[in-house]
Amino acid sequence: MQDIRTRLEPQPDGSYVLNGVKHYCTGALFADWIPVLARAEDGQLHVAYVPSDAPGLTVIDDWDGLGQRTTASGTVRLDGVPVPGDRVLPHHLTFKGPQLHGAVAQLLHAAIDAGIAAGALAEAALFVRTKSRPWFESNV
Repeated sequence: MQDIRTRLEPQPDGSYVLNGVKHYCTGALFADWIPVLARAEDGQLHVAYVPSDAPGLTVIDDWDGLGQRTTASGTVRLDGVPVPGDRVLPHHLTFKGPQLHGAVAQLLHAAIDAGIAAGALAEAALFVRTKSRPWFESNV
């Protein structure tokens, strides 16, 4: 079981309040919206979609992304962040029956890796064409 300690507290008007910390929040530094996985009172997981400028939400640029210059990841602190009820979805229902969640995630990551590989190959080819210096005896 995931150790998710962020809490989603219901309010009388149907909204919620988020409290907790999300470490390594991918893309949070550039994001307009931040999805936050949190536990409701009954312990079930929900996803709250929070605007990055919401009161009580702080994004900290603390990810040391060796080789990952633009993951824009960091820690997100949530201190009494208000969330309207229509921005909270029951994540726990995703896994109650057959679903494509894992397959879509794997496909997404494979596409990202393929894009990174294509970019690296293009940069290597550009370097070889414009900056490499063949050995003088190579007849090239």
